[in-house]
Amino acid sequence: MNRKNIDTATDEDISYWKSMDFSNAKRANEIPIIKALQNNPQARAMYAPRKKTITLRIDEDILALLKKGGRGYQNRLNNMLRELLKENLNQ
Repeated sequence: MNRKNIDTATDEDISYWKSMDFSNAKRANEIPIIKALQNNPQARAMYAPRKKTITLRIDEDILALLKKGGRGYQNRLNNMLRELLKENLNQ
């Protein structure tokens, strides 16, 4: 069962998930490999920074050009902004 078909979940599916006991589940920082990655700046650099949801007003023609490349237009915009900022901050 996944989120897409939660409306079609059977009573058996619901009972199964309700019966799961997560009380002994470890937190991420209790798992040795994750703890090691969190404490290692080089390892952290391999992972992308967290994304923040915002509302941004952008000209329609610019948005159309970004979307012309297909899926991932928000990532492309983010990468363009990152490169532009890097260039301007290094001058």
